[in-house]
Amino acid sequence: MFGKSERPASSEESLSLERIFQEQESALMEADPEMNSEDTELTFSPKQEPAPEVVVAVEKISGILSPYFIVLVGLFLYDRNVLIGAVLIFVGIFTLLKLSWRDLQTLVDKAKAFFQSASES
Repeated sequence: MFGKSERPASSEESLSLERIFQEQESALMEADPEMNSEDTELTFSPKQEPAPEVVVAVEKISGILSPYFIVLVGLFLYDRNVLIGAVLIFVGIFTLLKLSWRDLQTLVDKAKAFFQSASES
């Protein structure tokens, strides 16, 4: 009503854009013959600029506060749904202690070895 209506692309503009795209694609195909296969996808990645200081600070704060938030949500949900609450509490504590799955597996293996050696004695 108040804004400009979108003007339809003229056929000349769309043809010129298609022609430019086809020229660039053929130039890429000539430069690298491996690109001729049908399963290859053309992807363009923009140059990454260094993150501003504010973003870095927010990421650090978020990394510190998010495990506490997860534990608090787990404690809140524990009354209503024990399974979801327990999982969230476990994940939050797991993150707070900066443990990995490999660390957990090592701990389980050590516990198994301890109990096996205790039962053999």
